[in-house]
Amino acid sequence: MKKSTYHEALQRGTPDFPAELYSINSLHPRYQMQAHWHREFELIRVISGTLRLFLNENEYVLTSGGSAFIPGGIIHRAQALSCEYECIVFSPALLYVSGQCRTQIKQYVRTSVFYKNSAAMNAAFDAMIKKHPGYEFAFLSGVYSLAESAVFEGEKNGSPVLYSDKAEKLKSALAFIEENYNTNFSLAQLAASCSMSPNYFCRFFKENAQKTPFDYINEFRVNIACERIAAGDESITETAYNCGYSDLSYFIKIFKKYKGVSPKAYKKSLEVASV
Repeated sequence: MKKSTYHEALQRGTPDFPAELYSINSLHPRYQMQAHWHREFELIRVISGTLRLFLNENEYVLTSGGSAFIPGGIIHRAQALSCEYECIVFSPALLYVSGQCRTQIKQYVRTSVFYKNSAAMNAAFDAMIKKHPGYEFAFLSGVYSLAESAVFEGEKNGSPVLYSDKAEKLKSALAFIEENYNTNFSLAQLAASCSMSPNYFCRFFKENAQKTPFDYINEFRVNIACERIAAGDESITETAYNCGYSDLSYFIKIFKKYKGVSPKAYKKSLEVASV
């Protein structure tokens, strides 16, 4: 099965400048970041509170002023503890202005790097937030400074996230869920995406995603539902159906389990926050 990226169909920024800023607080559908992966690079900056960041099988703790540069292909998830944080997801192709740059990026920018009150990191985020004329250059200047540091300092400045066979198998399961979340697929089909028996797969998935397959799938569906509710283009019943639930009452029950409120109350909270 061909592995896809997490939300591969989502356009980051524009085709000419594929970089997107996400500001995340407790109202955001993905406040508690589920395990996922993508080929793009990602910058994460904590504004307040604490963020427990998990990369493949490793845990890192970021607090206010802390940030991370995550190369593509790494499974990452995060637990937000009274936290507000920001993410920028961007294509590494933005850095490939020459063959030499491309070679060095691919050779050296392969480890996650962590910072505290980094001027270069802050410059990259400030550029994406303010978007003044020429902000693209300001963003790239910050990112190039981070990349230069990674190349110059090498492993001394990074925290290696090594290849993991478990992570590669988990990618197959995550891709299957993403591509089929709105259908009534079976555990056997999900396990088969990793060439595992259902019983072994359940143990494997919980060990590596820190959730049972059932919990992960429901939370994934609810997160998608939140995004659809925020878009405001359909009724709650339509949202439930489009997220794989044929029983509205059950959808509301599951939604409340993961978000603490009903879909209707969640929609109302978004309306109040936007005023």
